[in-house]
Amino acid sequence: MKIIILLTFMIFQSCGLAPLTSAERDEKILLKQVKSNNFTTKELNSYPEMYLSTDSILQETDYSSGMVEDSYYTGNDSARLSVSVNYSQDYEDPTKVQMFDLQYLSRLEDSYLQLWWGVQFKSVSAKYSAIAEESTSDTLAAKRESNIQSFTIMGLGAGYRFRALSSQFFTDRFFENISVFGNYMFHSDGTNQEKYKGYGYTAEYGLNYRSSKKLFYGGKLSYNWAMVERAPIDDESLSARSLVFGWLTFGFELGYYF
Repeated sequence: MKIIILLTFMIFQSCGLAPLTSAERDEKILLKQVKSNNFTTKELNSYPEMYLSTDSILQETDYSSGMVEDSYYTGNDSARLSVSVNYSQDYEDPTKVQMFDLQYLSRLEDSYLQLWWGVQFKSVSAKYSAIAEESTSDTLAAKRESNIQSFTIMGLGAGYRFRALSSQFFTDRFFENISVFGNYMFHSDGTNQEKYKGYGYTAEYGLNYRSSKKLFYGGKLSYNWAMVERAPIDDESLSARSLVFGWLTFGFELGYYF
């Protein structure tokens, strides 16, 4: 019986001394669940997340009492899915550019620097005059002025999450994101229904508020550029059968962290 009790005690003790993963260690220390002096300097230096507490911990503070009411650890964020609705930056006619955006971003493995990569899908409807970069070879430019141009865009890119302007706010639940995508797109000219294909890019800046451990929302500034072309007719030059577009939008974004 003594041997059985001794073996049971040793099993429980060995379980209690099982080494923590880097994520578990970071979370426990940053949320003050254990004391950092329980770990050696070498152990702390092995986990760079230790030095990113301002980016890893979200705290809700009751300023009347000075007490921290709740804390979230964000170091385990591995992916984010978001949707946004975007309109032209022209406040006099914001609907002249309308864009729906779906993005999925995954955090690079072991990237304590908050580097992400992902894909996007965009659907755009805009007036030609609001997005066209005029070409002297485009004889239909005047006719296209008020016609609607439609785009279906698919892109692959990378992003970075950080705090700069958001560090000046009264809550640490604001995050900033910058991202760049290379795009392949399909374009339909509303003037004559001709179909174009081409390439372009997207550059974005977002400011998000994390309303809970998983949900976030905020605003997004997005610049998009595209060069598309259609099939040649006879010996038609590239400049005569291509179009170049550029547009800037503001949008509202809603998303979820996994």
